Amino acid sequence: MTGVQTCALPICPSDYTGLAKVLTEKAAPEESLKVLRDATAEFSHDSTAAVQIAVAKSLVFMKMDQPDKAKEEIDRAMKIINKDPRVINTTSGIDLARTLLHQGNEDLGREFVRRIIQSNHEDQEILDHIKEMYKDLKREDEGERLLETAVDEVVQMNNQGVRMVQEGNLETAIRYFEKTTETLPENKIINANAAYAFMLYLKDNGPEPDKIAKVRTYLSRVHRIDPDYTDLPKLVAIYRQITQVKLPWMKTID
Repeated sequence: MTGVQTCALPICPSDYTGLAKVLTEKAAPEESLKVLRDATAEFSHDSTAAVQIAVAKSLVFMKMDQPDKAKEEIDRAMKIINKDPRVINTTSGIDLARTLLHQGNEDLGREFVRRIIQSNHEDQEILDHIKEMYKDLKREDEGERLLETAVDEVVQMNNQGVRMVQEGNLETAIRYFEKTTETLPENKIINANAAYAFMLYLKDNGPEPDKIAKVRTYLSRVHRIDPDYTDLPKLVAIYRQITQVKLPWMKTID
């Protein structure tokens, strides 16, 4: 699950969905739907946009007290997500979870929330968005419990792998982080630590193409999720030392 969307001028899907949300809050749902129809036309071949638009429409229909139409939009979004989970970003994921919980789809709603929390467990802004969502749903205590549990799970997961690295159990550590990154592919901390563990292993054992490829994957994820991540220059420097290769995106890293 990707992070909060930013995009270059002139327009991106979130410009439309953001305006639609404002119009809905100002009791202008018909205008909101018109904006979203325009968005559908503008981004007709973009799966990520299609999910954002469908989720935004579901929120409008909920506001209009049309639960059947809201469910149709959620079903449309889920059909796309099930084909490719990468098409949903954090903002849409929170809105989707809100709609699912409102519709009584508790298990799936909580799963989306858990996934968002564990992908962004150190991002206070995103965690605050989730708290606000549960407050709006009048389920603050439930939200607090889920936040605490989900954050604790990912912290423990990460710390276990870090301990393996610190103790020098690199073979065990890389196997552990390989599985952990499959569970939390969008968590930058997990991916950064996975890259570091693999690179320490490569320093000790010499170059292995399959493991170098995994390091590239982990570092590229970190860069995509957060290009300004504090430890990224250090990790890139180690990668270049091991491989003597600079990937295209690494040219921007000092």
